Amino acid sequence: MELLESIKLRRSEAQALRQFDSVLVCSELERELIFKRTRTNKLSVFPNGIRIPNPAGQIESSSGTDQARRVILFVGSLDFYPNVEGLLWMARGVLPLLRQSDPRPFRLVVVGRNPDERLIALAREGLFELHAEVPEVAPYYASASIVVAPIHAGSGTRIKILEAFAFGVPVVSTTIGAEGLSAENGIHLAIGDTPAAFARQIDTLLGDPAQRRHLNRNASQLIEKNFSLDAICQKITALVE
Repeated sequence: MELLESIKLRRSEAQALRQFDSVLVCSELERELIFKRTRTNKLSVFPNGIRIPNPAGQIESSSGTDQARRVILFVGSLDFYPNVEGLLWMARGVLPLLRQSDPRPFRLVVVGRNPDERLIALAREGLFELHAEVPEVAPYYASASIVVAPIHAGSGTRIKILEAFAFGVPVVSTTIGAEGLSAENGIHLAIGDTPAAFARQIDTLLGDPAQRRHLNRNASQLIEKNFSLDAICQKITALVE
């Protein structure tokens, strides 16, 4: 049934695209996929935009250079399957490796809405701190050393990564988590696709303030160039004209 629904959806998509003068997609990867399906030349990449909440240096000075703080942050909808699966993967596979590699304590802080029962159970076991339905995420970013995106499924682009970039907090992600953002491993963020690689990237960044600042500077430039509201407004103007 899922295969049949997928075929029907692709046919409907192709029919719909023919009705419009221009079709906007949020990443170059999506443009390539849709072009292969439809061979339409109406596609324009129009990335998700994000408001830059504070000057990057201000946030960085409060969190990125504090070597004593070891706070790992996850932000996202906690009833969304890829987020739930990713946190379960991290709790079972990544956290034990982190504890083995460095005896110093760290905190994993999970912030979001509508937490899945499995996540509530893990929080009760003490594997991470759970903060649901918070009025504002800025204080959590201000106290974080690293933001994680342990995502293994889904499509589109991760607003949570763009938000972390905007707040000036370095990111550790999977390849799928960073898909479509034009963010490069070791330049804008750190990538690990296995529990060992993911744990190693977190451990390295927690102990290397200089690398955190390096990632923050490059990520901030990427945001301003491609994902800021000013950049998006320029794209809208060019498209309409």
